[in-house]
Formats: sequence, C-alpha cells, structure tokens
Amino acid sequence: MIFADLQGTPALVGRKDGLVLFDPMTHTVGGNSGIGDFGLEGINSFLRDHTCGDVCNRLALDEVAPLIFDTSRNEEQEEQDNSPSPGDADSANGEGGDNVD
Repeated sequence: MIFADLQGTPALVGRKDGLVLFDPMTHTVGGNSGIGDFGLEGINSFLRDHTCGDVCNRLALDEVAPLIFDTSRNEEQEEQDNSPSPGDADSANGEGGDNVD
C-alpha cells in the first residue's frame, strides 16, 4: 500500500510544532481501498514520479520505507487471488450456491 497525495498543515502536536496530515490517497495491489485507488498503476506511477522532499526527509522515510516495490509479494498475492476457493469447485459443477428456478 502506498499513501500518496498527503496534505498537511502546521499544528501543535503534543505541545510541539508538528504537521497534521490529512486527505490521504491510497493505492493498493488489489485496487480496492476506496475511490481513487488506481491499484498497481497508481503504485507504479508513484514509484516512478515521486521525489522525496522535506517531509520525507524529516520522517527519514528513505531509510525506514525505501521506495522499492516487492514484486515477489505481488506474484504470491496474484496466485492466491487466482486460485479457486473450496466453494468454487461446487459452483463450477452446478452444485451448491443459490440456484433460483
């Protein structure tokens, strides 16, 4: 999951100067986190176009969360998504499920 298009406003956080982030946009491998989730296309676009700035640097995101997309996890998830669940076999044989005549 990638959080993109974060916006922020300076504010006191725990009685210290801070930044309150709001209006996040997320992109997930499945593309199902909500409106504006462009799935792998959004993730790849972010990885291709993002340039770390002051906020990334101050949060040390380049160290704790480097912008590297782990394709092996993506392939494992895709295999799980494409494998039939136990109920799918019954439905394919015309058994089980809610048949309405």
